[in-house]
Amino acid sequence: MSILGTDSIERTQVKKLALSGFDGSAMASLELFLSKENGLRVVGADQADLLIVNGDQGIDPDELKATYTEKYSKPGILISVRDLSWPGFILLKKPYSSDELLDAIRTQSVSGSGSADAHLRAETRVAAIMGIEEPAGTSRNEAYDSYMSRVGAGQEVIDSLNSEKSLKAQKKMLLQEKLRRGKEAAKRAAEHASRRHQELSASVVEEKPEVKHVQSERLVSSDAEDEVRELLRQAEEAQKAAKVKALKEAQEAKSRVDDARKELEKLEEHKREAARLEAERKEIERKEAERKEAARIVAEEKAAAKRAAEKKALAERRLAEKKAQERKVAEQHAAEKKAAAHREALKKAKFEAEAKAAAEKLSAEKLAAEKKAAEKRARVKAKAAEEARKAKELVAKKHKSLVEKGALKLIPDAPDVVSRKKTSAQPAIKSVKKSTAIINDDEMVYRCCGNLADVDVTRPDERRRIYFNTDGALLYWLPLAVKKAKLSNTPVEIAGLPRCFVYLPEEDRFFGDFGEDLLLQYALSRFGFGELDLKERLDLAVSKPESTGDKKTLEDRDAMIWKIALWTARGRLNQRMDPEKVYKLKERPDFSRMIEIPHAPEITELWFDHRLSALDIVRILNVPQRYVFAYMSAADALGWLQE
Repeated sequence: MSILGTDSIERTQVKKLALSGFDGSAMASLELFLSKENGLRVVGADQADLLIVNGDQGIDPDELKATYTEKYSKPGILISVRDLSWPGFILLKKPYSSDELLDAIRTQSVSGSGSADAHLRAETRVAAIMGIEEPAGTSRNEAYDSYMSRVGAGQEVIDSLNSEKSLKAQKKMLLQEKLRRGKEAAKRAAEHASRRHQELSASVVEEKPEVKHVQSERLVSSDAEDEVRELLRQAEEAQKAAKVKALKEAQEAKSRVDDARKELEKLEEHKREAARLEAERKEIERKEAERKEAARIVAEEKAAAKRAAEKKALAERRLAEKKAQERKVAEQHAAEKKAAAHREALKKAKFEAEAKAAAEKLSAEKLAAEKKAAEKRARVKAKAAEEARKAKELVAKKHKSLVEKGALKLIPDAPDVVSRKKTSAQPAIKSVKKSTAIINDDEMVYRCCGNLADVDVTRPDERRRIYFNTDGALLYWLPLAVKKAKLSNTPVEIAGLPRCFVYLPEEDRFFGDFGEDLLLQYALSRFGFGELDLKERLDLAVSKPESTGDKKTLEDRDAMIWKIALWTARGRLNQRMDPEKVYKLKERPDFSRMIEIPHAPEITELWFDHRLSALDIVRILNVPQRYVFAYMSAADALGWLQE
C-alpha cells in the first residue's frame, strides 16, 4: 500500500520522485531512504511526479529559481537553510528529519500531480472539500496558500482525512482485484468449456458423428452459458454491492468532511477567540508594563531626588566640616601665631632687658672709666704743674746764681708749661664694596612674584591666567643637566647660550660666565626647538672653572633652580599643577642661601606640617595668590612637593 492517500483516477499507486542538486553522501542517503519506503520510487526528472531540489547549490537563488521554473512545470520540495519561496514548492529548512521529509512528500501528493493542470485541479478539489471559496481575482496558488494556512490550524483533521482516503483507496483496490479475479474466472471457465467442447466433439465423431456432435455442442454450450451467467451474476452482485458500499462510504466521507469542516470552523473560531484573548492579554500586559514603567520612572526620580538631596546634604556637611577644619586650622594658626608673637615679645623683652642692662653696665663702666680717666688726667695735670713749679724754681735759682756771678747770658725764656703733643684718635677708614645688584626690595618682589592680581579659579577664562608653560624655557633644562651630570659624573653644559652655563657635579653648583642681569634675561627667554642642548664638558676644570668674561656666577644647585623657577613663574603655576590639589613639603628651604619672597617662612611652616592646597594657604594666611603660586612653582621645580 502507498503511503500517499490519493484516488486511483489522478494518482498512481507508486509516487515517482526525482532528486536534483544533491551529490556525494547526501545523494546516496536520500536515494537509500526513499527506495526503502513503500509507494516511493526514485526516477529521472522527466518521469517524476515530484521534484526534491537542493536550494543551496552555490548558485544565486533567483537564478536557480528561474532555471527550475522554466525547465520543469512540476511541484516539488525545496530543501535549504534560507527562507526561499518557489511557486508550487514546499520549503523544508535544514536540518530536517526523515518524518518531516515524508510529511512534505505527503502534503505535495495531496496538492500536486505530475502536471500543472492536475495541480490546479487538485487545488480546486481540496478547496471544494474543505469548503474554501476562491475569492474573485485570486489565483489558484493563492487559494492553495490559504488552504495551507488553514491546514496549520487543523493538522490533526487533515491527517484523519488522509488516513480515510488511504483506507478508501485500499478498498477500491480490493474491489478492482475482485473484478479482475472474476474476469479471470470467466475467462478460465470459457477456456474450460471450449476444451470440454473439443473433447466431446472428438468422442462424438468417433461414435456417432452427427448425433453426438449436436448433443455435445448443446451440453457444452449449456454448461458454459450457465457458468458464465453465474459468474456474471456474481460480478454484477459484487459490483452492485461495491456501488452501494462506495455510495455509503461516499456519504460517510461527506459527512466526515462536513464534520471536519465544522470542526475546522470551530478551530478557526477558537483561534480567533484565542487571538482576541491574546490581544486583550497583551494589551493588559502592555498597560501593566506602562504602569510599572511609569511607577519605576517615578521611583527613580524620587530616588534620584533623594540621592541628590543626600549628596547636597553630604556636600554641605563636608563644606561645613571643611570650614570648621579651616576655622580650626586658622584658630590653631592664630594661636600658634599668637604664641609665637608672645614668644617673640618675651624674647624681645628679654633682649631689651639684657640690652638695657648691658647698656646700663656699659654706661656705668663708661662713667667709671671716664671718672678714672678724669682722675688720671687730674693727677697728670697736678704732677705736671708740680714739675713745672719745680723747674721754674730751679731756673729761678740758676738765673739768680748766674746773675750773682756776673755770668748772665741771654737765653730763651723757659716756657711756663712743658709743651706736649696732643694726640687725637683718627677714625679707621673701611673699604666698602658696592653691590653689583641694582634692585631694591620692590623690584625683587616683582621679579620673583610678578604683579598678577588674584583670580577666581572656578572660572576657566580667569583660571588660564595663572598658568605658564616650561617648553623652551631655561628652567626645563636645569634638572636635566643635573641628572645627566650625576649619571656620568662629568660637568654638563647647557649648550646654545651666548655664554658658558654648566653644572659641576662634584661641587653640586652651577657656574656661569656672566652676571646676574644676563641670567635674568635667560630665565625670561623662550628658546626654539633644538636651540638648546646638553653637552658633557670633559675639558672643563671641575674645581676652579675659568671665566672668560668680566663677570661670573657660581651658585649652589638648589639656590640656582629656586631662583630661576621664581623668575620664570613670576607668581604663576606650571600648567601641569592644580591649585586645588593638596600637597605637603618634603624639605625646608634654607633662606640664608636662597631668595626669600614675602611670607615664605609662614608658607614653609604650614606646608611642612600639613597637607594643604595652594588655595588653602592663601585663605589661611590671607595673602595674595602670586606669593603662594611662586613658592609652589619653585618648590615643584626642586621636587619638594609630594601628594
